[in-house]
Formats: sequence, structure tokens, C-alpha cells
Amino acid sequence: MTIQTKIYSVCSIWLLLFILLTLFYLFQLANPDQAGLFSQEQTILFQRMFVRSLIVGILLLFTGLIFSLLTLWNLKKYQAGITAAAYQIAEGNYETRLEMFSRDPLGVSLQRIASSLRETQAHSIRQTEEFARVNATLQQEIADRQMTEHALRMSQQYAKSIIHSSLDMIIAVDQERNIIEFNDAAEKTFGYTAEEVLGKHIGMLYAETQEASAIYQRTVSTGQCVQEIVNMRKNGEIFPCLLLASILRNEQGNPIGYMGISRDITEQKQAEAALRESQHYARSIIACSIDMIISTDLNRNIVEFNAAAQEAFGYSLEEVRGKPIDVLYANSHEALAIHHITLTEGQCSREVVNIRKDRNLFPGLLSASILKNNEGSVVGVMGILRDITVQKQAEEALHRHNRELGLLSRLSELLQACRSEEETYNVIKNMCEQFFPQDSGYLAMIEDSHTMLDIIRTWGGIIPEIGAFGIEDCWALRRGKLHVIEPPETGPLCLHLCSSSIYGYLCAPISASGETLGILHINFGHYEMEHYTQEHEENVFESRRMVVTRIAELYALSLVNLRLRETLKQDSIRDALTGMYNRRYMEGSLDRETRRAERHKKPVGVIMLDVDHFKLFNDTHGHEAGDVVLRELGLFLRHNTRGEDIACRYGGEEFLLIMPDASLENTRRRAETLQQEIQELPIQYQHKSFQVTISVGVASLPEHGASVKDVLKIADAALYQAKSEGRNRVVVAPVPLVHPKEIC
Repeated sequence: MTIQTKIYSVCSIWLLLFILLTLFYLFQLANPDQAGLFSQEQTILFQRMFVRSLIVGILLLFTGLIFSLLTLWNLKKYQAGITAAAYQIAEGNYETRLEMFSRDPLGVSLQRIASSLRETQAHSIRQTEEFARVNATLQQEIADRQMTEHALRMSQQYAKSIIHSSLDMIIAVDQERNIIEFNDAAEKTFGYTAEEVLGKHIGMLYAETQEASAIYQRTVSTGQCVQEIVNMRKNGEIFPCLLLASILRNEQGNPIGYMGISRDITEQKQAEAALRESQHYARSIIACSIDMIISTDLNRNIVEFNAAAQEAFGYSLEEVRGKPIDVLYANSHEALAIHHITLTEGQCSREVVNIRKDRNLFPGLLSASILKNNEGSVVGVMGILRDITVQKQAEEALHRHNRELGLLSRLSELLQACRSEEETYNVIKNMCEQFFPQDSGYLAMIEDSHTMLDIIRTWGGIIPEIGAFGIEDCWALRRGKLHVIEPPETGPLCLHLCSSSIYGYLCAPISASGETLGILHINFGHYEMEHYTQEHEENVFESRRMVVTRIAELYALSLVNLRLRETLKQDSIRDALTGMYNRRYMEGSLDRETRRAERHKKPVGVIMLDVDHFKLFNDTHGHEAGDVVLRELGLFLRHNTRGEDIACRYGGEEFLLIMPDASLENTRRRAETLQQEIQELPIQYQHKSFQVTISVGVASLPEHGASVKDVLKIADAALYQAKSEGRNRVVVAPVPLVHPKEIC
């Protein structure tokens, strides 16, 4: 109970007592006849008590009023505090301090509400944090899943790439054994495309369909199958394969078919067969070795000497047994060194030079190793020796062949780079000196008469006794093919031979498209071949014949190309009718002569001439007669000009003559001479003789211009002036008073 409550209770009791006394006093006043019930002292006492009670009641009433006001003020303050706390709680401030209301039910309720809200807030925060954590986990799982899906896609692409780039055949089938995967290696091996086999039964790839069924059943029952099978290609060819088959499963682990990885083991089978054959061959070698097997004791005395050694060296076993191994070596120090190395290192392999009983040398490949007895003690040395004469000769032939191929390639390159026949002569000479350093020879070319050959180049110190010879003097040209004389062989000798041809010779015709261009003549030198076999000597000479033939072919092709190139060049710069240079060549010559004249400060004369009344001549005698006139004029101008002059057909019946280093006066005189000579030139056509006249315009550099093109225009104007003045005359363009360069 609070203090206010206690005060209110006391005040209420005093108020009630006061009311009772008041009622009692009023009762006495109202009933005086009842006054005798109490004595006077009692009445006075009562009155005093009433007055006291009245005073006390008044005091209590005043005290209650004061406490009521205080209580009302406290209630307002309490209400304000409760309202503020409620507002703070409503605004989310659940940490509001409510100790002042801790004894009030409403405060306790508010405290409980605030505590509940704090717990709710904390729970919400925890839930939010948990939600954020779960969300982060979910986002991470989503990212991981995306990465997994990406990795899965990449893995699938990688797997497909592996499948299709695999060197092994990869084939997958469904549960009905229909093909669903057929990689590139399978396509290449079987000859089918993927489109041809997808969806078809796997049995089509087997030589026997039952084998495909058996493999499928074994794979299904055991999970995988590894065995050799026999497949069949599209063309019906069968071949062996090594197959690894396993079950294909889906994501739930259920089987959906099987996949086989197979490899063509044809080469392996062949290798195994070759290995078996080699093993059999090795056993045969052991029984009867074709290699020389020689063993010695620790003193290097021969103990074993097999049949192959006896045949190779020419000694019998009795002849060499007990003798030092040195008798089989060209150098005894080499035998001693090999014996020492073998005993020290346990083995020794090297090439050696051996000597036969007949004192002929031959190269050998030796593999030596120590011999041990049952106790492991060294008792000697065994060597397996092989005659490598053929191998050495093959290496020499290969080296020679490679060298010849390199030289032929270089010859072809050099010939292609030549721009004239004269350049090719030195190329052939220099390359033949490299091809045949021990031989001599010469190059002879057909003259324009096509009956004689001139010796153009020589090499190797040969001195021809004649400088030219006829086609009939060479048997190679008569026969149209290579002619070879190799002693001791004999045969018809060419009449153009030199006295130094004592070791033989050959002549190779240089011809193309049935036309003989020349010959390549080789005099054989002396070759040291005492230790070579007859076969090797023949191979050396055959190689030389082939090289000479190839050189002649390359040279003939080069000459044809050069002549064709020259023909095409002439066709591109010559007028077909007159044989003179055409206008295209003339334009290039103008620029060239202008630069040359400026560089050397030399004059250039220009003569332009035109056939008078040429159109009337054509109309009267026909165009064929006009062509004859132009052809004869072209021939005349080509034969009556200097070597450095450039005579061109300018167009139609107009001709142009460019004269380097010719002054204006010299050009004028030359023009007048040509005009007179052409006027007197008889032209024959269909048994008739014609004569024509020309009009000529003359100009010169530098008098009439700064370039030949400028001078050409002035000469053309002078030509038309000659025509306008009556034709059949020479007009020299007037020289301007001011030099053209000064005007510029």
C-alpha cells in the first residue's frame, strides 16, 4: 500500500467519524426531550469532542485536499512519463528505462512490453542476420552452381574435343546397339562418315555380327570388356583392333548404352609378326651367323673364328687359331687399343679397318665384349664384326647424291636468273667444274647455219684441237641421246675428241622440242677405285651419266625459256608488219634519251617522215600493196640507220627516227639522204615496180625543246609543213630565238 493510499484511508475514517458526531449533535438539537439520556458532563464532553472533531476534520479535509492536488500532479507526471515511454517504445526504442514505474502495474506492463519488444527486435535482428547469411550462402551456391554449370559445359566441350581429336576410335551405342557417337578417328579408319553410321547397328563395323553381340553382353554383365576384335572397313577390308568397352550411364546411374575405345593394331600385329620372325632369325644367326664372330684369350691369341669370318678374311680356322688378332687389322696398334678398352670397360664398339688374306682392306663395325667363365672370371674377349663396305659405299653414294642435288638446284636457280644466253655459258662452265672436279670438258653450241657447233666454254684444262666441228662429227647428235665410252669398252668415237680422252668420255646432246641446241662434252679423269667393288664403280659412273643428262635437260629448258622470253620481248616492242620498234617502245625510248641527253649534255635529233599520198596508193593498188610498201620502208630504215639510232613505226604510214648524239645539222643531212634514197627505192609487188616519196620534219634537242617529247611535237609540225608545201621534201623546224629552258 502506498503512502497516498494510507493518507486517504485515515482522512476517510476521520471524515466518517466527523459525520457521525455531526449527525449525533444534530439529533440532540432536534430532540431536546432526549437530552436526559446523557449527563451534562457527557454533553459538554461530547460538545468538546464535536468541536475537536470538527477542527480535526477541517484539518484532515484540508490535508486531503493538499494530498489530492499532489496526487493529481503526480498522476499527470506519471501519465506524461508513461506516454513518453510509450512513444519511445512505439518508435522502436526498446531500451527505455522504466525503473520509476517498476511498482506500478502499468509500468510493469510497459516494462514487459518493452522487454518483449526488445526480445522481438533481437529475434528479428537474429532472423535478419540469419536471412542475410542464408542469402549469402544461397548466392554463393548459385555462383558455385553457375561455375559448376560453366565448368560442366567446358568439360563437355573439352570431352567432345578430346573425343574428336583422339587418335583412337571412339564409338558409342545405345541400348539397342545403334551408333550414337562416331569420332573423326573412326571416320578416318572405317571410311564411313558420321552421318552414314549414326543410328545404325554397330554390327555393320564388325567382320562377324555375333562378335558385336558377345561384346555387348560381356560389357553389360561385367561393366567393361577388353579384347582384340576384327573390324571391317567400308570397302570390305578387315583389320584387327584392340577394344576397351564400358557401360554408359545417365545422371541417375542407369545404363543407357556402352562406349568403346578401339585402336587399329594392324601395325602392332605386323610388328609382332616381324618380332617373331626376327627372333627366329636371331636363333638362325646364333646357329649360323653371317657376322664374323671372333674370340681371343687374354693374350689376344685367336680362339674362335666362325665360318663367316673365314669367308670374309680368306683364312681357315687352322690358319689363324693361336695367332695374335693383329693379323686381321691393318694397324696392330688399333688391335691392342681395342683389347685394352674392352678389358677395362667391359665392352667396346667402333669402326675398324681390317685386312684380308689377299691384303685387301675393308671397313668393319666391331662390337667387342669380355668373356667370362662360370665363376665370373674374365677369360678373353669376343668380337662380332660386320663388313660395312656396302654401307660405306651407300653413305658415300648418298653424300654424292645430296651434293649433286644441291648443285643441280643451284644450277637451276642460276640459269633461271640469267637474262641472256651469254650469261648461261659461264654458269655451265663453273657448275661443271664443281660437278666433275676430276674431269674436263667443254660446251659447244649450234651456229645459226645449224650445221656446225662452236666450242663456247672449256674447263678442267682441256685444250680442244678444233674450235668448231660439224653435227655429223658427234655420235650423240647423230643418235639424239647420250653417247658414253668407258674403257675397256669400245665403240664409235666422235671425231671432235681431244687426245686427252684416255679414260673415256661422254657427250650429252642439249635439245628441246626436237631442236638440237648444242652438246655437253665430258672427258673422264682418273678415279682411284682399287678397293671398290665392280657394282660400286658402275653406280658411280651411272650417277655421273644421270647428272650430265640432268644438266643437259636443265640447260636446254633454260635456253628455250630465254629464247621464248626474248621472242616475247621482241613481239611486245616490234611492229609486226615492218619489224621496226612500235610506239610503245618509242615512248619508253623518249624518256630514256631525254635523261641521257641531260646527263651527258648531248643533242638528240628527231626525224619524222610520212609516205606521200599513201591513202590514194592503197585505194589504187589495194591494202596488200600498201603493206608491201610499209614493209619495204621498214626494212630500208632498219638497214640504213646507225646501231644507236631508234627507228619506230609511229602510226599508219608515219615513221620516226630518234638519233642520239646527232646535231640539228647532221640530222637534217641524214633526213635529206633518206628522202632521196627512198624516192629512188624500187618496190616490187606482183611483178610490178613502184616508187614512193616521203615528207620529212626535222627537229633537235635542245634547240627545239627541253625534252624529246617536246621536240617530237615540233618535228610533227615541221612534217605537216612539208606536206602543206607540196610534199616530197624535208622541212627543218625553225629554231626559236629564246632557248626553251630560258623560257621555263
